[in-house]
Amino acid sequence: FLDGTKELSNLPAERVLPDGLPQWSVGQAVELEEQIDISATWIEIRTILWNYVGIVRSNHRLLRARRRLEILKEEINDYYWSHFLTRDLIELRNLVDVADLIVSSALLRKESRGLHYTVDYPERDDAFFKRDTVL
Repeated sequence: FLDGTKELSNLPAERVLPDGLPQWSVGQAVELEEQIDISATWIEIRTILWNYVGIVRSNHRLLRARRRLEILKEEINDYYWSHFLTRDLIELRNLVDVADLIVSSALLRKESRGLHYTVDYPERDDAFFKRDTVL
């Protein structure tokens, strides 16, 4: 504990679940038949990032990447809520979220820094952008 004590008397001895919890239901979820869809979408996300969000960037290309990722996020979300979960599906959902964060971060930065060159903002701006980006 923060005060250096190891007192555990304030903690409950055991957790008690409330009465009346409903039985688990998978709803309308079905088996994922097309594993190729996950693989193809994974490749598509990587290709979008490589082509539009690579080392040399522009606002135009970043916005194109965002639009394409929004479409993929919709498709992945449909898969996520209508099929049984698999590790690959969860990883795909995480991948598209991270890709979206990368694009959002790149759009917020109005400068070129390090290896990443933005044709719309070729100069470095230490006064405004030498800080962490919080999304």
